[in-house]
Amino acid sequence: MKNRSYYKIPHTLGKKSICRKSKEIYLKTGKRPTRAEIFVCSRQRVDGSFVNEEAQELSEKLAHTRTQDTGNTSRYGTNDEFSQVFGA
Repeated sequence: MKNRSYYKIPHTLGKKSICRKSKEIYLKTGKRPTRAEIFVCSRQRVDGSFVNEEAQELSEKLAHTRTQDTGNTSRYGTNDEFSQVFGA
């Protein structure tokens, strides 16, 4: 498939949607997962390795941003960890 070749950081969910994975995490933990948590779990394989180096680097940045939280970041929304790392 030609379009898939444009993905730089593919997910490992297969046919499962991000929404379904989010609900699974919610049912397992009892709390709503953040976009950063969903990014990390959807780019990790079952054995814990990442799909590529870029995914691993971005996951480390997200973890670093989470530990550097000064209280100005919201857990959800436009000023979350995901927005700070990806700018989206």
